[in-house]
Amino acid sequence: MHLNTTRSTKVWLGLGLIIVTGAITLAALLNNPSLDIGVAETGTTDWPQLQHDAQRSGRSNYGLVGPFTVKWRWLGGNKWPDTSSPADFKGVEIPVLAQPIVGDNKVYVGSYNGKLYAINLDTGNTAWSFTTGGPLLHTAGYAQTKVFTGSSDGNFYAINTADGSLAWKYNTGSIYSAPLVLSDKVCIGSKTNFFYCFGFNGNLIFKYDAGAPIYYSAAANSTGSKIYFGAENMQPYCLDATSTNPNGQVCAGWTPDKIPGQNLIHYWPVFVGDKVTFSTMPIAPTNEIFPAVEGIMDGVSGNNWSTAVEPRLIEYYQTRPFYQTLFVLDATTGKKAANTASSHIGAHQDAFSPPVVGDNGNLLLVYRGKDSSFQGSSYGSKYNLDIGLLNPTSGKITPIGTTQQYSAKMSTDMDDNIALTSAPGLVYGIHNGRCLVGVDMQAKNDFMVGQIVNEMRLSHCSDAQNFPSFFVRQLGTNIYPDIAGYNNRGEGMMGASISNNTVFMVFRGGAVFALTGTRK
Repeated sequence: MHLNTTRSTKVWLGLGLIIVTGAITLAALLNNPSLDIGVAETGTTDWPQLQHDAQRSGRSNYGLVGPFTVKWRWLGGNKWPDTSSPADFKGVEIPVLAQPIVGDNKVYVGSYNGKLYAINLDTGNTAWSFTTGGPLLHTAGYAQTKVFTGSSDGNFYAINTADGSLAWKYNTGSIYSAPLVLSDKVCIGSKTNFFYCFGFNGNLIFKYDAGAPIYYSAAANSTGSKIYFGAENMQPYCLDATSTNPNGQVCAGWTPDKIPGQNLIHYWPVFVGDKVTFSTMPIAPTNEIFPAVEGIMDGVSGNNWSTAVEPRLIEYYQTRPFYQTLFVLDATTGKKAANTASSHIGAHQDAFSPPVVGDNGNLLLVYRGKDSSFQGSSYGSKYNLDIGLLNPTSGKITPIGTTQQYSAKMSTDMDDNIALTSAPGLVYGIHNGRCLVGVDMQAKNDFMVGQIVNEMRLSHCSDAQNFPSFFVRQLGTNIYPDIAGYNNRGEGMMGASISNNTVFMVFRGGAVFALTGTRK
């Protein structure tokens, strides 16, 4: 998928980063910009875990707008020299699921070489690295001067942030998910079917047998009393985080149905209000899903999303749940809470990245309508993607703008992904780890933040503005090795992180970039 603007403004060839409002309508936001759901903070200015907090909101309590400047660039375990010439990857590959996290004035990322790196937040220099016995395939977590990470070597590690020394480790079996950090514990799922919760000093609080491998990162409710995750039996779980039962305790009243889908992998639940969402990989092949859904849209008279298109799609998906990838559940019972028109929108078999929490208790997500808030172009499918606000109670999606209201062109290159991050009145999206682009919808203008390209992708990001540019020369043809059979293919799976007036992102599994902007 690519974003482009008209030549008179700027060219977006391969998005990037999108900033949009997070209210049901722009008018509602302008009338009451203070409305928010009050996502629980786990750090004052930090981004301490996957998607910022235990609810996996993907939401910062403030946003950044341009102009953006380069704070530092990091590559191959070292600060990237300030030069415009291309730089080679140097054997350090960062998994596409490794979102940069921030704590104790450091940025942490894991790597396929088994090392966890701590980067000085201010300088971009490597403070230390810690070596495990296997690839680190997901995001780390931070709390109380310790950083936590699971390794495919079969251990869960707690590392002292001051010097990178080992605080403690526990043999859990191979780990492919991110730790969940709560106020008094850290929890993680394992390939060996068990879900573990530890005290910060390493004492095992409970060990729950899910009966199937766990590749899905966990989330929690706003009080941290309930833990949600999924296993490869397609079963959503809710555990009582306050229980002292050494075998774990299922939440009272939790009686869910299995979720339609091929597997629960890569992603995580998102908790909002009294709902929790699960994103799955669909059962039906995309060469079946795409023509079927486009056929439904072709048969709809008129283009109005809310009155013509959305009701028809909701009706269609109720009889074909295996076409969908996003499910909204009641956070108390686990039963389906709403029907949505959110379906599979990528030509790859994976699910798109989960939604993020926006203003007024709504969720922001990428979906396919018949029209788009962005000016469209064709690249592999009839209908363009859009960004919308999902009401988790009704299941209804509201486009962020009127048809083609914004000059950005969201084309339909459907082998790619887009991941979101939000802030009050804003949402950021990283597509394919290539470009950072912004749209300020209150000011009704759009701007390029930065571009990150390699020799094979130079045509996907054109510099028509004066914005930071980064160049990476890719070594070899297989940038994503198949580690232990784990499907780590895909790009742009992780949203940007915001901390200390800086936005951080990982580029295509190889480099970390820090850009500073103006706080809004």
